[in-house]
Amino acid sequence: MIILTSLVLFNLIVLFIGIKTQFLLYTVPPETQWKKALDEFNSNFETLKKNDISNSYNLGECHIY
Repeated sequence: MIILTSLVLFNLIVLFIGIKTQFLLYTVPPETQWKKALDEFNSNFETLKKNDISNSYNLGECHIY
């Protein structure tokens, strides 16, 4: 009887933790995270393009001059 009661209690605790976790996982929609990452990538890419245009590196056979 004690084992059965402890198993039921354990299952209820696991169920409660699972339900709480599900609500916490979906607080921020993934589209918002993707948009933020994409905007950051575009910003970094534009900075790299500006730096590439402003530098005058010449590519030789084995060296960058």
